[in-house]
Amino acid sequence: MSEAALASIPMRERADPAPPGGPNHDGGGHCTDGNETLCQVNAPTACPDPLAVRLLDCNGDDYFAVSPQGPYLPSHFDAALHSLYLQHGASVPAMTTIPPLAPQNLRATDVEGTSIAFSFEPSIAPEGGSFIEEFELLRNGAVVATAPAWRPTVQVTGLTPGTAGTYTVRHRVTIGGVVRTSAESQPLTVTTGTGTAPAGEAESGAVLMLTNDLVDNGANMAMDLYDFREYDGANLVNWPGNGRANQQWRLYSTAGGVYLLMSQHSLKCITVAGGAAVAGALVVRQTCNGAQQSQQWTFAVQSGVTYQIRPAGSASLCVQSNGTWAGAQLALGSCSTTDPSQRWTANRVA
Repeated sequence: MSEAALASIPMRERADPAPPGGPNHDGGGHCTDGNETLCQVNAPTACPDPLAVRLLDCNGDDYFAVSPQGPYLPSHFDAALHSLYLQHGASVPAMTTIPPLAPQNLRATDVEGTSIAFSFEPSIAPEGGSFIEEFELLRNGAVVATAPAWRPTVQVTGLTPGTAGTYTVRHRVTIGGVVRTSAESQPLTVTTGTGTAPAGEAESGAVLMLTNDLVDNGANMAMDLYDFREYDGANLVNWPGNGRANQQWRLYSTAGGVYLLMSQHSLKCITVAGGAAVAGALVVRQTCNGAQQSQQWTFAVQSGVTYQIRPAGSASLCVQSNGTWAGAQLALGSCSTTDPSQRWTANRVA
């Protein structure tokens, strides 16, 4: 088939699905990002910019190629030299300056009298190093809060009860000292209520990413279902926060102030291994049983929406990390207000 003919066929029809080892794959032959750009990963790299993330055509509506062509595209895809859909000409030039994309799905996950908790979904994840990124929340056009790149949630405080505001979120990436700012997300108008609790608190029905005060590579450590494992007895570990489903936990009330914590990934519950709440017992995940005390937990407020997480019936044992590194197992230990791995902040996702 000629290159001109190839250029008239959507990438989806002439390319294999995203391979399991490919960039930004989801394991099922699809992409995980909305920015539709095809870049080769071999030298010479056609897309050297961290925001020119290596992606495939997810919607089947892009026609393009890269120049220069390395060995990857011709051996894996029917790459054409013409782009009839995006750009006319003999080749598509390398992309060197790309703004981030606006975040999506901004929503208010908890609305109180003087504070609101929000969550959102990033639209693009820069690759490589040598960049700094954050998200900014705007109220009526002015920045009122920021969130680090690893955390898809943000809380705004100091509001007036019963007052409406229009909110948006945008993505800022600094590369080589130059700040690139995305367009703002779709606006969301929210009116504060009359409640006095802090927005994003631990309560029945809340979906939380729980992060402690340990930091790895710039991200706070999160309570993580290791490697998305689904079998009973799977370990819970410290892992740098990213907000994925294996770091999200839904709270279900079993009694006043006592909760089950169910994984949004596996739909199984956080459990004390072996059933006995003793120092050193590992914290794992088992099939949920609301009557089982080893699956019942309380949240002791330390400040705002930061808590110690304790097994029900114990005021002296707290969930902590067995180490400061990524992958360290979670276990019960004697409660200490100075242990950073026992300070769990509720980042409300839903």
